[in-house]
Amino acid sequence: AGRNLITNEDQLIKVFQNPERSMTVELMNDISLTKPWVPRDIENVIFEGNNHLISNQKAPLFAGIKGNTWIKDLSLSGDINLGASSGGFLAREVISGDFHISNLSVTGSVISTSDNGTGGLLGLTGASSLLYLDKINTNQTVKGGAYSGGLVGRINGSVEATKLIVDSRVEGESVT
Repeated sequence: AGRNLITNEDQLIKVFQNPERSMTVELMNDISLTKPWVPRDIENVIFEGNNHLISNQKAPLFAGIKGNTWIKDLSLSGDINLGASSGGFLAREVISGDFHISNLSVTGSVISTSDNGTGGLLGLTGASSLLYLDKINTNQTVKGGAYSGGLVGRINGSVEATKLIVDSRVEGESVT
């Protein structure tokens, strides 16, 4: 599928509001989100941030993530209030497949009343998902119900992680 070079907010909205399956997206500039953002499912996407920042984030970038998806060399900042929904800065859920996150920086907060997963990056992962984390740097506050975490609220699949720098304050219900 296509390669999308993103230089402004309108292009970012257009490419992710009706995402192609198996596309590559490259961020060419820092982008401040000023318009409403509706998270959508993505599948088999490569998102190359080129060390740029998406700021003023008020919602997860994506709803669900499927297939073999990569997000790399990206910074995110904002304050996300999810109400009763699960989620985090990147997505509400990794539904299935391999999700690779490399060289990601996140600053801000995620607030939810969900008991199904509130995390700094992701709300939850599905049982048939594998999450690869490499070089993740966070400075954030996460507030949620049961299953709240600094990176992922609820892990149902598998995680492989290296080089994590996590400075997260997490407030939530203790689940034993």
